[in-house]
Amino acid sequence: MSADTAFNQNEVGGCADQVVSAGSSPLFISKSKISATTSASIAQLKILGVSRDPDHSDTTAEGFALRIIINEHILGNNVAGI
Repeated sequence: MSADTAFNQNEVGGCADQVVSAGSSPLFISKSKISATTSASIAQLKILGVSRDPDHSDTTAEGFALRIIINEHILGNNVAGI
């Protein structure tokens, strides 16, 4: 999932919510992103780190990818960040 703004390495392990936007038509590509506002309290997603894919791991470029886990889920761990 990509972040909505710049990424700080200190945010790894933090929790954040999903920012939902309408997809683009006719390709129907999702514009959902992870919020740049992270916290130590429980939120929808937990940041595991930056993508290991070299094409999407440049945190200075728009659309870089983050590795996340769904935190608020019936089978999730539902724990606070960091």
